[in-house]
This record gives sequence, C-alpha cells and structure tokens, in this order.
Amino acid sequence: MKLWAIPLGLVLLTAAVAEARPVIFYRGVVNAGSFLTPGLPNGSIARGSIFSLFGRELGPQDPATVSEFPLNTSLGGAEVEVCRDDDCRAALPLFVSAGQVNAVMPSDAPLGDGLVRVIVDGERGPPHRIRVVESSFGVFSVNTTGYGPGVIQNVETSTDRPINSTVRTARPGQIVVLWGTGLGPGLNADNVPAQQGDLPVGVEVFVGGVAVTDIRYKGRTSCCSGVDQIIFELPANTPRGCYVPVTVRLNGMVVSNTVTLAVSDDAGPCRDDFNPVGSAMRRGDRMALLLPSRIDALTDVLVAEPTNVVTDWFYASIRDEPGGEFFFNPLYSLPPIGSCTTFGSKGDDTGLAWIGRWTQGGEALDAGQALALVSGGEQREINSLPAAADIFARLVGRDAAAGFGESLIFNSGGTAALPGGADVGPINAAFGALRGVDWLDRDELRTVDRTGSVTVRWSGRDETADLVLIIGAARHEALNAGGQFLCVAEPNSGALTVPAHVVQALPESPERAFDAPAEIMAVNANLRNPVQVESEGLDAVYVVSSVARLKTVVVE
Repeated sequence: MKLWAIPLGLVLLTAAVAEARPVIFYRGVVNAGSFLTPGLPNGSIARGSIFSLFGRELGPQDPATVSEFPLNTSLGGAEVEVCRDDDCRAALPLFVSAGQVNAVMPSDAPLGDGLVRVIVDGERGPPHRIRVVESSFGVFSVNTTGYGPGVIQNVETSTDRPINSTVRTARPGQIVVLWGTGLGPGLNADNVPAQQGDLPVGVEVFVGGVAVTDIRYKGRTSCCSGVDQIIFELPANTPRGCYVPVTVRLNGMVVSNTVTLAVSDDAGPCRDDFNPVGSAMRRGDRMALLLPSRIDALTDVLVAEPTNVVTDWFYASIRDEPGGEFFFNPLYSLPPIGSCTTFGSKGDDTGLAWIGRWTQGGEALDAGQALALVSGGEQREINSLPAAADIFARLVGRDAAAGFGESLIFNSGGTAALPGGADVGPINAAFGALRGVDWLDRDELRTVDRTGSVTVRWSGRDETADLVLIIGAARHEALNAGGQFLCVAEPNSGALTVPAHVVQALPESPERAFDAPAEIMAVNANLRNPVQVESEGLDAVYVVSSVARLKTVVVE
C-alpha cells in the first residue's frame, strides 16, 4: 500500500450531488498535511507538495488511487491544471473521488497568484484562485486534521520505528522521523520515485519551543511523490509531556502547522501531572466538565472611545470521552508548562469563539435538560443546546456599569446542579470565587509584530492563581482565515514570552483592523487543581473556573 493512500492522513470525502460539472469549494485548496486555510501566512501551496482539493463532482463516485510509478496526469478520468496567465502545468493526481482530489503540485508550477481547475472526462470546471510558493511545509497528523499527534516515528532500531503516541513515547536524545509535505521542488521528476538527498531549503525545527540543533535529513522519501521527511535528534532539554508541540520553519519565514509529540525519559507512557482534566480525557473517562468563566475585555485599538466590558459565562459538557493513545482535544490537551502551540482555522476564531469549533468525538450523556446555577445570591437556569443535549452554554452576567442593565454573578462562589438523566445521576458541584491574574502591561500592548516575539507580564504574587494561559487569536475577515496560539505558564513566573515562530502563525490584521481586531488573553484557570465531585454513572466531575483578561491588538 502506498503511503499517500491512507496512513499519512489524507482524509477521504465523498459527496453525491446532481450537478455534473466539477466545482472546487470556496477556499477548498489546502496543503494535504496542514489543512491550513488559504489566506493564512502558511496557507499557500508549495511546488512539489501534495495538495488537496475539496468540492463536488471532482472525480468518479468510486474513488481511485495510484498504485505504481510513473504517475500520470490523469486518474479515474480526472485531471488538475494549474495556471498563471497563459502558463499552465498539469498536476499529478494521487487520489480522486467525487468530493476530494489529492495531487502533486508540479515542481515547475508557475509561482505566485494563479488559478487551478479540475477537468473530469473532458468537462472543465470553473477556475479557483490559488497561490503557489517555492516552499511551505505541512506536517501530517494522525487524526488528519493538521493538529494533534503528528505522524512522527521513534527510531528504536533500523527496523523498529513505531509512530509516536502517548503510550510509545520518544526520549530526549533520540532520533525521530517527521513526515510532511512542502519542502519544495524535488531533485528529479515528480512522476517517478523521488531522488534522495537534502533539499535546498533552510529548515528549523522547534520542539516544545527548543530549537533542534541536529537535523540529519530534510528531503523526499523514496516511496511516494511529494512526501517529505525531516529526520532529527531530540535535544537533551526537550520538555517532557504528552503533547509537546512540534513546528517547522522554512527559510526563517514560513512556519508549518503545529503537531504534538509525546516525550518521556523512559519511552513509557507520558505524564502530564499538571493537567488532570486532559489525562482523564485521554483515559476515555465518562466525565462532566463545568466551566464558570469571566471575560474582562478591553477594546482600545482603532476605536474612538476605549471600552472595558466584563461578562460572566457558564459552559458544561457531559460526555463519554473516546480516549486513546492518539486522543487530542485542543483546549485540554495542553503543551508542557512554558511552551506554546498553534492552530489555524476558518471563520471567526477570536476571543473564545474558537473553543466551540473543536468538539471531540465520543458519546453524549444525558444528565438532565436544565442546569441550575446559583452564585452571588442570583440564580440562572441554563438549558441544554437544541443540537447537543450534553452541552449547556449561556451568558449569565454582564457588568451593569457598562450599561447592560444586568449584574455580574461570579463575584463569589456558587453551585451548579443538574437533576440527572438516563445516563448520569444528579450532579451538585460547588466552586469558589473566580479571580484573575493582574496583567501588568495590558494597557501598553497595542501592536504585535509578526517577525518578533511577544512578552506578557503579570503579578506573580497571587496565590490563588493555578495555571496561566496566554492565548492569541487573529483573523482576516475578508479571507475567512484565523490563527491562534495557546501557551501555558506557571503563575509565579510572572511573565511568558511567546516566541517568534509561534507569533508567525497569526495572520496580519486587515487595513480596517477594527472590523476584525486580534486579541491577546491572559487567563487564570484552575486546570491543575480543579474542583472534583462525584456523580453516579460518571468517573469524574470537574469544575474548572477561569478568568480571561482580554486585550485587542493589531498584528503587523
């Protein structure tokens, strides 16, 4: 079986529609490893890389996959053409179906803004905009999303190279093999087995924020057209953890998507002792997660009058988590303390909006349809969402001083109660007052330079702080593209510097930045020491309180 068919995470999507003409969906052309949205700084397609096109009637209803060299410009009646003005090249399809085509971008494809179209049985589809660059790397992930555990092999012996997981971890000092696509044009023709050898591109690898100093290889694999390997030794000071972020940067400018690597000292199962909620999810626990949250948002970028609005929110989820050695939840599978991870997305993903975009699999559990929240002498009823019976979410308080006419309710502790349902017994959980960290330089932070780092400072004397999360989110509304980073810090450290290779994952703010301002948040969350209670039918009930200090910025 060829690696481009299934194991490297090229997801197969089939659509049944009546229209016969092949159509590529809007912004439906992505790197087959990263799946990053076009319009992001790392969302272009590299020469010689594998790219995916999503749409309808792009190929036969019965999928077809290449099985041998040499590759042809047609597969299952489908062809892919890449043009800039009158300069056109034929891509090499690897997999074709009605809903998706995976193809190799020709190593001599015209650079810059151009057009791509799919041709099926002679029927030419409408052109779709595309940007072709010399190199832009995407790392394959096990779950085929572009984030979470990466397709990274631990080199134990010449014949024993298991995929890294939270059960089979890598050790500092060990050689690992990272799989991806987008290092740039190959050393020989794209339609035949790739010639081995380092490609002429500057490659940096960061593991948990630590720069790799020993890169052994950076070039094509011999098995598959368009598939790259980066082989390197893990530094001795690589952070240990279950979700150590791994990012590749090319020529000091273009960063890849971020995947994760599990690292321990003995190659056994990983440990994240600071993150019991994430560990419970990885075990596959039946659990309830209750989240009383406060957002203190300062908007003072490109507005006539700065505003500071404080709101209280409550969110709850009761699920049987899927767990497993490759499980990943973007909110709770946290990087090691002192490190950062990144994500890319479509649409509006600033603030806390992006939280709801990554609901994991598993089974919803019935614990009743209405949650009773009591705090600060006030009561709120929160109904389950119509489309998701296990999820409860509501704005429960607003700063009356800001003119909303309602009051905040999380000024003191409270209780959250569910009556119980078909799967879960009654839940009654008490929580203490919510407190945030004192963000010392919030007012001074107004712009973020994508070529440099960003430092956030807070008072380290607050003994009520648990973990500090530094979150950045930016979007470009016209491009429907967003980028985020999430960093974890010890409260008593008093500061965290977000490195440049992390900041570079954010898109620049549009000219009218007030239409889509970027945001930085300093969040105090009791993830390390959540409140825990018991309930029949559940392994655990966790109450994770948080206060987010939010500040709008412009990314330049």
